[in-house]
Amino acid sequence: MNVVPVILAGGMGKRLWPLSQKGCPKPFLNLVGKHSLFEQTLLRIKGLSKVEELIVVAHESHYFACRDQMRDLPFKRVTFILEPCSRSTAPALALAAHSMAKNCVMLALPTDHLIESPKRFAHLIENSLETAKRGTLVIFGVKPRSAVTSYGYIKKGAALDDFSFRVDQFIEKPNKKRAKAFFSTGNYFWNSGIFLMRKEQYLEELKKEEPTIYKSCERAVALSEKRLDYIRVDRESFEKCPEISVDSAVMERTDCAALIPLKLSWSDLGCWTSIADAKRSNHQGSFVQGSVIAHKCARCFLRSDEGVVVTIGIKDQIVVSTKDGVLVADKNYAEKIKEILKLSEESRS
Repeated sequence: MNVVPVILAGGMGKRLWPLSQKGCPKPFLNLVGKHSLFEQTLLRIKGLSKVEELIVVAHESHYFACRDQMRDLPFKRVTFILEPCSRSTAPALALAAHSMAKNCVMLALPTDHLIESPKRFAHLIENSLETAKRGTLVIFGVKPRSAVTSYGYIKKGAALDDFSFRVDQFIEKPNKKRAKAFFSTGNYFWNSGIFLMRKEQYLEELKKEEPTIYKSCERAVALSEKRLDYIRVDRESFEKCPEISVDSAVMERTDCAALIPLKLSWSDLGCWTSIADAKRSNHQGSFVQGSVIAHKCARCFLRSDEGVVVTIGIKDQIVVSTKDGVLVADKNYAEKIKEILKLSEESRS
């Protein structure tokens, strides 16, 4: 049974404004290291065996960006599924499942993770295949390092085999009090958003829980425009899908979920605070990049791609300046950027 990695590259990364923009969103940016997040995701699966096909799900406007960044990578059979609009990960994965051959195991990979050791990651995936082949929807969980509230949590249940466990409960971004309680028990894991499952099992669960997504995506693929290496899905059909994640649509409702611990260093680079945490301080306890003059600043992330930025005596702040805008935010509020931008757009319309 072949593994088909599905690269979920449709996100716009609004929490990384002003650097992440529609023309060049988060997956294609070099944020940590010399490769973009999209390239790092691909390099992570380079060592997987039994991979004959690779699927990339992205917005139709980013087709050429995907191809350009894959130019030097050793993947021969690649299919790009081009979305006309974003509907989150449940519909994106449904498009991939409806497009691939029978009896495949899908490996769903978001493009906003920082994970150590591609070799160890590939080894973990291959060791998890038997669990997925049994009809189990595998979610990889990360042992919490602190009681953060920006991740979903998974409660570990009884052991299924030597390294997988039943999922007792999903909890979406708990408050601080609950997060502290989860952390103290040692029985909860962060939801990594990485899934391994037979395509037929995913579609069966999706059809039961979210029939509109199942039918809309099936029709969108059936009516799609197919070329040598891409599938441009039917807009009218796909737009009928609700915007919902795999977690909410299927994983939180199914009885077939299994947790496998991801025993690797993992970070979700979803906002500027997580980017700051992934960087090593290089100036008075802060990370400074570009045209920045910092004086007596502590635990800050300071970046300027456009003009000189001067910061004096600030702590725990995010400052990012580009040609498209300037962001100044307390680290504790970095997750709110997407919400604030939406409110701003609504007030101007």
